[in-house]
Parts: sequence; C-alpha cells; structure tokens
Amino acid sequence: MIEAYHLTTKAGFSRFRIARRDMGIHFGTRAQAADRFNWKLLQGKPIEAAATIPVLLDLSNPLRIDDLGTWPPDRVMDELYIANIPGLDDLREKPTHAQIRNHLLACGYDGLVYPNRGEGPGLSDAAHEEQQIRTAMGLHPYQSSQWLALQQQLHAAGRRLARIRQAAEDSYVVFRPDRIFLRFPR
Repeated sequence: MIEAYHLTTKAGFSRFRIARRDMGIHFGTRAQAADRFNWKLLQGKPIEAAATIPVLLDLSNPLRIDDLGTWPPDRVMDELYIANIPGLDDLREKPTHAQIRNHLLACGYDGLVYPNRGEGPGLSDAAHEEQQIRTAMGLHPYQSSQWLALQQQLHAAGRRLARIRQAAEDSYVVFRPDRIFLRFPR
C-alpha cells in the first residue's frame, strides 16, 4: 500500500470519481497537495472548500512515465508510445482518456507513477523566481549592469530548479477508485 494525499476543493466531497477530462485520480505527497492548492489560488480557480485527504493506494502494477505537466490524451499517447505499450495502434485516431485507461488496464497496468516535477517542496518558489527574473530581464537593456546581475540570478535560479526537479517525488494516477482507501493522518 502506498501512502498518499489528494487535494479536493469541492464542497461535500464524499467519494473518488474519475472526471471525464482526467486520465485518473491524482495523488501525491502532502507538500504536492499544498502546492496544488496554492496553484489553484494563483490561477483564480473556484474553491468551494479545501481538504487534503490522506489515503492508501493499492496499486500493484503502475506504469512509470515522465511528468507530463498537463494530461491531454495526445500527450499521454506520446508517452505510452515511448514506453512501448503494445496495441496502441488499435485505439482510434484520437482516443479519450477512458479509452486509454481501459487499454492500460487490459495491458495489466492499474495506474501511473511519475516524478512530479511541477509540485512539491521548493519547486513552485524556484519556478516563480525564475519567471520573475526572466520578466525583469526583458525590461532592461542588454548591456546594462542590472541585466548582468539579473542574468547571474537567473542562472542560480535555474540551477536550484534543476536540483529540485531532479529530486522530484513520485505522484500517482489511479485508474480504479475501488483501490483507494481513506486513512487517518499520523
């Protein structure tokens, strides 16, 4: 069993369901859930309520893939071709998440696992810092001393971001809600 967390911002949450636009139900560390909440706030997403739900995941054979950032079906398919999953050509030209999920279940995979490079401790701060510096760089002439100082800061932020991304913690996408069990936090 894998200890994980899920963030919900829906009022009256009562059970896990796979939304039509999702590959599955996403889980990660407590820090990743907190980052996800902060991202939703920054994006102005509607938040009815907020809860981080501790769970145990009963995954026996998740497929390891790269972090896609966003999960549209075409990007998932690209990653599955890289992973050399058999039978992908049998799926229709533009498969839905449900069709991809069902194909992976038929191949014996019960979820996905990926190094979450988008959420987690320190990552959002480093990425935000890098973006701020890039924005500021656009405001200064190329030869100015300010530009050189900003360039040095950008390189330092980029190095920090690379270290954080390298240490990314795993997140999971669960295909079967009946394999998710609530647990009490320690």
